[in-house]
Amino acid sequence: METLFNQIQQLVADKIEWLDRNVDEDYGQLDMLYRDDEDSDTYPLTFPLVLINIPDTSWTSMGGAFGKVQSGTVTVSVKLAMDCYDDTHFTSGTADKAQERADKVHELHSLLQGWMPMHSSSPLDRKTSRSQTMTRGIKVYELNYECRMIEDANQI
Repeated sequence: METLFNQIQQLVADKIEWLDRNVDEDYGQLDMLYRDDEDSDTYPLTFPLVLINIPDTSWTSMGGAFGKVQSGTVTVSVKLAMDCYDDTHFTSGTADKAQERADKVHELHSLLQGWMPMHSSSPLDRKTSRSQTMTRGIKVYELNYECRMIEDANQI
């Protein structure tokens, strides 16, 4: 289970060239962009970027000695953040920039949907998606997936 983040990070970094391997764990970097205090120290963000979080897993014991083998339904959140400095109103001449962003979201989703992680008993399956517009011209597309993982606490 602990390797799931690394597997997804490697997959996205290797397969989506325009990201320039800009894939990280989501630990609130986007929220820290808007704070100006001593607790918001983080390295500068480069866009586009993908942030991965595994916020929730529901576990069920499957058996084995002392219930050491478990099956978990894992929630995986993948955010694609892009800067949106292009004028996309209809007569701007650059209205296609909005479509380019939509195409990138679709490429990311196409890579993840149905992908089978190691130690899983089901592939990633998208459950929800949403977009959020942030100040400073940042748009965040969030894709939430589920899969089932099997973990044996006896194995390292």
